[in-house]
Amino acid sequence: MSVHQYRLSRSIEASVIDYLTNRTVSDGWEDVYVVKGFINAYQKAKDLGEKKSQIISVDVDETPVNKVEIGSLTKYQDAKVSIRIFATSDGLRLDLKDWLIEDILLYGIDYNEYVIRDGVVSQKEGSSKKIKFITIKDKKELANTENLVQIDKFRHLIQCACEVL
Repeated sequence: MSVHQYRLSRSIEASVIDYLTNRTVSDGWEDVYVVKGFINAYQKAKDLGEKKSQIISVDVDETPVNKVEIGSLTKYQDAKVSIRIFATSDGLRLDLKDWLIEDILLYGIDYNEYVIRDGVVSQKEGSSKKIKFITIKDKKELANTENLVQIDKFRHLIQCACEVL
């Protein structure tokens, strides 16, 4: 039996995706899909065709390793996470952005560790860590959206620095 464990970046990304997927359902958002990575948002839109849906993509952009102090071998890692909203209208773009920041990111989410056993991914039992979002910046990603395809017209970018505690 082959067993592997996700590393920090991949576990953060998977934790955020799983959490947002569950919260979109429990908070009553309809036709919102959460995907890994920018490119998968375009693939999901293509798969959905003419169906009007919102897509949220999650990427861990970088995980710098920092030493606690000069000369120390003790380190800590934080991560830079990008969350992109691909909405079907400007109002939904703003609503999703506000919901993500005010209802989720400000409070943090559970950090899950994941294992792969014989090709099957599952959550590792017993993790009690949290992902705390330290800084949150957001902006409308594209200003001149007149001639863009539908998926690009109402994009929003949320960039966060986070740490696992």
